[in-house]
Amino acid sequence: MLDQRVFKKAGIDERTAEEAVASLLPAAVAAQDPNPTAYRRLFPAPPTVVQPSQQRLPTSPHVQYTFTRLQMAAGQLPPTEFGRMIAHSYAEHGNWDVMMVLDAYQLAGTGQFAGTTHFSPWSYDRHVPLAFYGAPFIPGEYHGQVAPVDLAVTFASLAGVNRPSAAVGRVLSEALKPITSGQ
Repeated sequence: MLDQRVFKKAGIDERTAEEAVASLLPAAVAAQDPNPTAYRRLFPAPPTVVQPSQQRLPTSPHVQYTFTRLQMAAGQLPPTEFGRMIAHSYAEHGNWDVMMVLDAYQLAGTGQFAGTTHFSPWSYDRHVPLAFYGAPFIPGEYHGQVAPVDLAVTFASLAGVNRPSAAVGRVLSEALKPITSGQ
């Protein structure tokens, strides 16, 4: 989050502040690189693919995308699944901010601040196995795409209650045994 008070005091509006930060982020991240030529040797221009690379990437930090709050609010995002994910992460009540997305297989932070985040556009980071156990479920493996939002709807269906009012998931009926009379 950007501190709105500092920019107001300097006479800088939100758009200018966000665009300045977004334009400075790639160089600031690249400056953290202990081996600054490795990335440029492998990728003379920033990669445009949205799938993880099949080759080992250098440890060089690299910013893949930046999006300002104003861009997110205006819906100025890629017309892709990735753009939809970014749109769903935007909250109108947020403060001034710029979203930075690092290239595949990179995490922001080092030392005591290293770790994971709550967002990644890369499918290998978002994949979470799901397992059901119990009498209502059909044993087997299912390889379809599901999402956490499907759990509440599926369990509501099993409990015979209405789905949560804001639920957007689907009932995972492929894993449920048919209900027969007398159950």
